[in-house]
Amino acid sequence: MKAKLLSVIMAVLLPVIIMAQNDIYQSEKFVKIWEVKGLSVPESVLPVPAEGIMYVSNIGVNNPTEKEGKGFISILTLDGKIKNLKWCTGLNSPKGMAISGDKLFVTEVDRVAEIDLKTGQKIKDYPVEGAVFLNDIAAEKNGALYISDSRTGTIHRLKDGVVSVFIRSDDFPNPNGVVFKKDMLLLGTGDKIVKIDPSTKEVKDYRVNTGGVDGLAVVNNETVIFSDWPGKIHIMNAGEEKELLLDTSSTEMLKTADFGYESNKKLVYIPTFFGNSVVCYKLELD
Repeated sequence: MKAKLLSVIMAVLLPVIIMAQNDIYQSEKFVKIWEVKGLSVPESVLPVPAEGIMYVSNIGVNNPTEKEGKGFISILTLDGKIKNLKWCTGLNSPKGMAISGDKLFVTEVDRVAEIDLKTGQKIKDYPVEGAVFLNDIAAEKNGALYISDSRTGTIHRLKDGVVSVFIRSDDFPNPNGVVFKKDMLLLGTGDKIVKIDPSTKEVKDYRVNTGGVDGLAVVNNETVIFSDWPGKIHIMNAGEEKELLLDTSSTEMLKTADFGYESNKKLVYIPTFFGNSVVCYKLELD
């Protein structure tokens, strides 16, 4: 009886002990579902719930600015299985992804790749003049794409096959995560999230005191979640301070890069970068 009781106690305490040893914080609102390993410096995840899959960009090397074609795109199932590890290959440090029509668009340091969703073949490159470190990308309903350059304070726009500077500002330190909330572009830059009107280019603060913003997703009308690459995931409501959901920053390998978010099931798919895995968490809201 004592042995059985001890085994039960250890089963409960062991995960807590391991977490404490690794100094990883995980909120009770953020429940780990699965982890898939075997990737190669995964940077971004793009779920496609209607097809039961997600696309994962793999930089392929530890240097996120390398341009020797060692990066690739993987396809995973939404339950954490690798369906096609190297669906599209020969990319230069691929990062952010967005779907427009029947094409996947991927940032590649200083250009944007257009990939056929049916074949996985890259069919066109869009060089971005003056780009240094293209990062995230978001698609507007009309098909226009908005791309952040984290080194130049610039948001570029790709529309009707033409790349142009949408907006550049000294007030955009390290711009990264971009996502559309209705008809407004949200951008993570510095320690805040701003909203930009695509028609007028008017910029307003949306959330402040966020810390770094890599991945960014809208949970509902008032709530966003965002990642800080060194290892933190936060949730933030309008008029409130940010709340920590996950902190792996004490580890050397487990980063929290440009996650994917499935709104219907409230699932967050986190690429761990040097951890070479994608981890799925369930967001438990009241």
